[in-house]
Amino acid sequence: MGKTTEVFVPDGSGKGLKEVPVPRLFGVRVHPAADLFPMLTGDDFKALVEDVKKHGVYFATVYQGNVLLDGRNRLAAAEEAGLGLEDVPRVDLPESQSAIEFIATSNLKRRHLSTGERAELAVKLVPLFKAEAADRQKTGRALAPDGAKGKATAAAAKAAGVSPRTVERKLKAKGLTKARKPSVATAKPPKHVHKWVCQECGAEKK
Repeated sequence: MGKTTEVFVPDGSGKGLKEVPVPRLFGVRVHPAADLFPMLTGDDFKALVEDVKKHGVYFATVYQGNVLLDGRNRLAAAEEAGLGLEDVPRVDLPESQSAIEFIATSNLKRRHLSTGERAELAVKLVPLFKAEAADRQKTGRALAPDGAKGKATAAAAKAAGVSPRTVERKLKAKGLTKARKPSVATAKPPKHVHKWVCQECGAEKK
């Protein structure tokens, strides 16, 4: 294949993204959320290539714009089998749908992950959901009514099929949560306020 493109992937800290070169399939850009899931290798990939040589690609790949969301293995097998990109069927996810939510739910249907593995996945999805939300705010693109709205943590938890609390605990354990500001009820009042109150009640003399 030999071609590469620059894509944004989690930087490992859980706090942001970094731009890195990754291999491309037929020169197609792959969504970073898709790369959180391993591709077929070894005998499994060889079997898929042989099947594609005999029958072609049955199931359509899924894109949003020019970015591949689902179907990396199909594209890789088609390329290995000597087919062209035009030989691989494709469908497009509407812009009103969250690409990350689609990628996560589609892959989780095909994979058997434990609750702990799903929680780890959700942690990796958080910065991607943040980036997606920032992009939508910048471009003015709205999500569908049933889309992944709300905080990135809640959206990642929903996509991975775990509770927001589980994800928050994982984030906290990794030191990826910000310290909460004290609430109005628990915050200490400024000294001059305390003194003024005491003066009013006569408990403190000038």
